[in-house]
Amino acid sequence: MKPTELMKGFLIKSIMEILKRDFDIKSPTPTNLMVTYENGIWSVFYKSNLMMIDFSNYESIKNLIKEIENKPIYEKMWL
Repeated sequence: MKPTELMKGFLIKSIMEILKRDFDIKSPTPTNLMVTYENGIWSVFYKSNLMMIDFSNYESIKNLIKEIENKPIYEKMWL
């Protein structure tokens, strides 16, 4: 498993909590969440009804990504 795939799993779990807490999405589902990593850039999208919402530039999401990227890979396994 690539570190980015491992990070993606941690991000999805944590982003679900951020969506509930900061964006008033009552019960987000992982199937509606799209997290991608291309050319060194993480993108976070959430599909809600008929629209896609880009959460990539929200401060809480950017801080979470920085926090996870800065942890050694063995620490990430225990998050």
